[in-house]
Amino acid sequence: MKFLTRAFKVFKKDTPVSKPDRALVKYIFLDVVGFTRDRNVEAQLDIIKTLNKIVKETITDHSIPDNQLIVLPSGDGLCIALIELTHPYDLSLLLSIDIIDRIAIYNAQMNDTRRNFEVRIGISENVDNLITDFNGMDNVAGSGINMARTIMDNADRGQILIGQNVYETLRDREKYEGEAFKNYIAKTKHGKTFNIFQYIRMGHNGLNVDTPSSFIKKQPQPAEPRLTKFVAYYMANALSNHELFLTLVRNSSFYENVAIVLLFYMAKDSIMISESSPYEEPPLKTTWSQPGCTLQDQYEYYRGQHNTIMYSLYEEIRDNYLHPFYYCFEGDSFDPRYLFINERGKAKLKKEWPEIWGQFFAEP
Repeated sequence: MKFLTRAFKVFKKDTPVSKPDRALVKYIFLDVVGFTRDRNVEAQLDIIKTLNKIVKETITDHSIPDNQLIVLPSGDGLCIALIELTHPYDLSLLLSIDIIDRIAIYNAQMNDTRRNFEVRIGISENVDNLITDFNGMDNVAGSGINMARTIMDNADRGQILIGQNVYETLRDREKYEGEAFKNYIAKTKHGKTFNIFQYIRMGHNGLNVDTPSSFIKKQPQPAEPRLTKFVAYYMANALSNHELFLTLVRNSSFYENVAIVLLFYMAKDSIMISESSPYEEPPLKTTWSQPGCTLQDQYEYYRGQHNTIMYSLYEEIRDNYLHPFYYCFEGDSFDPRYLFINERGKAKLKKEWPEIWGQFFAEP
């Protein structure tokens, strides 16, 4: 018996005690939202120093043992790994709430907006690997830390999102009864779906309980309508006579309106000609004309008509034919110049009506 005791003591002395290679790890992954936006290098450095200070104070106030804690910097944020810490059961959430609260207090006292900042937080837990990294430091590896980062990536400023495992621990506790969490379905970069829960209990300083932008359904943009045949001919006539109209209108809105009325009739004639049979009599043109008259003569004729009549015609043409395609014309959405076609309009005409483009222009 004495022999066995001596042998056991020798064994304990000569053999190092090995650390476990797997452990239950709770992760708090956070980063600064918009870290480099409108901030110089000095402001960025001050934010990182402040964040580190806040996290250290929070960890100290919650009495986290050093041998059960690993903090991993990640540039503009960090990951807190709590190893085999099961008490209190909601420690990772408590730390997260406390960090956001302290940041809100700091922001309220900081007058320099470049040094104000907010974080987003993702929480997960898993039985992961405890490893020694390249620098000989304690580290963790596994799906838990990866999931914490993925969860955080779905959060906006001041928001706390948690994973399924953490939610299962909290959901049946009296403290979190009621509407403490909101569920969303997220996707990994490989397309797999998983549950994310947002902590939305009101009353915490700095906590953002709005719906994360990742889960707001974006309304699909309506398909851009195809140019009508009339507008295609209108634009082609306007483009082919651009230089002349530029000279005639002399930056007068009324003169532009006159030219638009003229183009309206020219486009109608272009459609009639394109749809007429070569075996029929040529259609009668709607555009005023005299033998041997030029486009400028036609313009002068319309310019000589009563101003009220011409403006009423212009409004009808603008509202009923041209306005849906305002983005094809120079000017802006509030004041398009329906006489002059912009580059977007040119490209749209060539793409959607190549046969009309080919009738007016030599290039394909």
